[in-house]
Amino acid sequence: MNFPHDNPGNHLKRLTTIQSNKGVTFLTPAAFPGSHCPMHAAAHLANSIQGLSSLVLGMQECAYYSRQVLPGPVGKDGSLHWMYVLDASEVVFGCRNGLQQALIEMNQAGAKVILLIITCIPELIGEDIAALVCELQPQLTARLLPIPAAHFCCNGYPAGLWRTLEALAGLMQPRTLIPHSANLLGLHPTAAAAPLIQALSAAGLTLQRLGPDSSIDEFLTAPASALNIVLSPYMLPLAKRMEQHFGTPFVALHDAYGALEIAAAYAGIAEKLGLDWTDTFTQGANNLRAVEKIASSRLKGLRFFATDASIDPIPLAAYLATLGMEPLLLHIEEFYPEDRQWTQRLHALGYDPWACHRVNPVAEEAVFAALRPDFVLGTVPPSREMTLPHADQLYKMNGPFGYERTIWLLDKILQVLDTPVPLPAGKD
Repeated sequence: MNFPHDNPGNHLKRLTTIQSNKGVTFLTPAAFPGSHCPMHAAAHLANSIQGLSSLVLGMQECAYYSRQVLPGPVGKDGSLHWMYVLDASEVVFGCRNGLQQALIEMNQAGAKVILLIITCIPELIGEDIAALVCELQPQLTARLLPIPAAHFCCNGYPAGLWRTLEALAGLMQPRTLIPHSANLLGLHPTAAAAPLIQALSAAGLTLQRLGPDSSIDEFLTAPASALNIVLSPYMLPLAKRMEQHFGTPFVALHDAYGALEIAAAYAGIAEKLGLDWTDTFTQGANNLRAVEKIASSRLKGLRFFATDASIDPIPLAAYLATLGMEPLLLHIEEFYPEDRQWTQRLHALGYDPWACHRVNPVAEEAVFAALRPDFVLGTVPPSREMTLPHADQLYKMNGPFGYERTIWLLDKILQVLDTPVPLPAGKD
């Protein structure tokens, strides 16, 4: 589909041409207010994971911004959250000596694990942080975890989350395996009563939930579990590292929406843990198939945008395409390596939507006018809030998983479609 010459979407790429975050372009030239940077997300995790200290390395803006997440130099659990601000000389000649001294001082102050958050300027000037960490680590009792968090290297915040979580694998050591046990990676507290969790508990499994509110000590015990069950895309890189280093297998549920994909994931969990589900999830599967039957007759031919920043739209679009919906444009906050398989599945179904990174709904009217979606998963420009059917607040899908999550989504879409569009003022 071609855009008018003066349309801000004329620079967009098709999804099949995207191989990484670098290929995802902004939907509009106007990026304000933009997205949170990776530093924000990494700082948020540092503030919530018990026992994790942090050092933000950057300019004055980074220090000021990070203090909105890390309000003080000492956390509630006694962890340290310090800032290292480069001066004018260090921007030109590097900050190696000063950074090294700062890390030594944090070590002396009692930090056990230090997340070193490297922002834009240190990345731009080519400071070799990896070499510094390699040289300094033997001199410290604190463990150093450097992560790149430069905003210019990615479009949004997710890299700050998954890189921090993946880095925690570097702290882990082999453990004696606990049979009949599993880590629930990214399990939301609201999903603790989900049928899968209840079934695992009823089978007598030892379960450990690992997430943003866990402690460093809990992460360190993770290699003792027999299986990782991945419930969040941010946790998948950690699961892969653990499989590589400790041989811990994993089953991913975060991108499974269809009844067949969910059933296959549940079967994989049962196989790896030596369980017999029998008819444990039959009711959930039947409920989803019933909703899918209704949805497929209502959604067929419906052309949609996915604009919500809290979801990975590619596996979701691949699922909705099986119900007859046509994806036109997808907002991609983070392009994960696994998204390539879902892109291929979409293409096999005959769809190749535009891919973009949207940051300014007010400036997107021309794109909506050019592509004319029938439905939107996420927010829409203010001028279309009352006329274009859209399902917002999709962040609520980050809690549930399995059959229940998909049922919730389809019910929400159908509910929106059943809601009458209000007539413009002055018309009957």
